[in-house]
Amino acid sequence: MMKEKERADRLAMPRSWVPERAALAVAEGESTDWLAGVRDLTSPTNERTSIPVLLPFAGVGDTIQLVWSRLGDWPIALAAMGSFAFDYVARQKVAGIHLRAFTLKQLPVPGPDQVADLGQILTAAIAELAATSWDTSLLRRSLGAPDPPSLWNETRRELLRAELDAAFFHIYGMARHDVDYIMDTFPIVRRKDEGEYSEYRTKRLILEVYDRMAEAITSGQPYETLLDPPPADPSLCHDPSTRPDWADLYLPSD
Repeated sequence: MMKEKERADRLAMPRSWVPERAALAVAEGESTDWLAGVRDLTSPTNERTSIPVLLPFAGVGDTIQLVWSRLGDWPIALAAMGSFAFDYVARQKVAGIHLRAFTLKQLPVPGPDQVADLGQILTAAIAELAATSWDTSLLRRSLGAPDPPSLWNETRRELLRAELDAAFFHIYGMARHDVDYIMDTFPIVRRKDEGEYSEYRTKRLILEVYDRMAEAITSGQPYETLLDPPPADPSLCHDPSTRPDWADLYLPSD
């Protein structure tokens, strides 16, 4: 599976299809570039409760709770909905196995003003994490990252996720002792980490980045990423020769 994710020409194909005209009729004049939503089937006992998705416009089943249909600032909003901070709040609200629309409306999603100071860090990290194949070219450009898509590097992805989670803990105004406690409420994440690394690595990385960000906030200096090269750096992209013919459907050649 990992080798497949490393391919620049990887493309997810739906199992079922609906006529394009039917999907357009449901859109009712909204933008048809992207759809955003959250997986409906879940459980507070799962590894993660909130599983957000951003996908090209298509017909989707009722197992995806659509929340927005315009790209705008929603990549950052969806990243927030995939963070440990948001997930902790979500599991307090989910009583069964469904994350329903009325529950989503009760959950805190930070607005553009709240993420302004960390916006550049967030968008670059999202671009490297989310745009790893040619079918995500439009998303990459919307986030200000150049083509080709980013290489899939598991070590970097681990650090990128830690920076995103630490950033959202700060955005939500959670103190360090709260972060320490919240991370201990994810026993499956902890069990997997301890089985693979003999430590709760995810928690340690997040707390280390949280502390670095806290120091930057206190000093008034910009936060400097742990990653070298920085997120979405052009040196970490696939070779342009990997561009498949079908990529023209997603982004015409320059």
